[in-house]
Amino acid sequence: MIATSCRSWLPEAAVARAARAVPLGAAVHDWSATWFAGRQAMVAGDPAFGRGVDLARDTAIGIDDMLAMLMPDQTGTVVASLMFGAPDDPDALTPADRDALLTASERCLADLRTRLAETFGMSLDVPWRPMTAPAADIGWRTYRVDADGLGPLLRVAASDALIARWRRGTLPAVEARDPLGALAAALADQSVAVSAFVGRCGLTASELATLSAGDVVMLDRAIGEPVELSVDAGRGPMRGTIRQLDDRLQLTIV
Repeated sequence: MIATSCRSWLPEAAVARAARAVPLGAAVHDWSATWFAGRQAMVAGDPAFGRGVDLARDTAIGIDDMLAMLMPDQTGTVVASLMFGAPDDPDALTPADRDALLTASERCLADLRTRLAETFGMSLDVPWRPMTAPAADIGWRTYRVDADGLGPLLRVAASDALIARWRRGTLPAVEARDPLGALAAALADQSVAVSAFVGRCGLTASELATLSAGDVVMLDRAIGEPVELSVDAGRGPMRGTIRQLDDRLQLTIV
């Protein structure tokens, strides 16, 4: 299997807010309430950000480069103590007793892994595998899980890409709208302004200043000669002729 590193589509600040919004605390609380009698595990503080994940003192098991559970060597023993209480004399435990405690704690941790995958919206069919070094070129958010009265229990690491995917899945669905109509149909209903260019003449500034009511200005276009038309102040391909109809001008397209 080839794991492909991918980056988040969310800005850094948005990923940080989303990481704090992941309901991991509720998942851990429900898990501990199911397995531990009178004791509790909890997410401690906000997730820490880093490139890659430090595995110097932990055993890691994860799903690709997306989600990982990081466990110190004593995690199994602490989980067994939370489930059954600390033995009065650990040295008195038989090999069979130790195997039974180990099996019970592994089932407990396997249930936590299932709850983690569900919390982040991952498929439960994807197996968890041992991890040697989570990708160092992508961002990770690491959550610390503490055991009631016993200190740190384990850590949960989620990639920024996974957190962004979780956040996207929590967004409300986009309301379906009617599809856009054809462009030609939309343009057909668009109103336009049509103008006719009657003609022009050349005057000096002094001649223009002397014009008064009753003066006649001769244009350069003959009567009956087609005039140019413009659409929305832009010159168009059509031409027309102007005639008088009663007290208005009539434009005939030619």
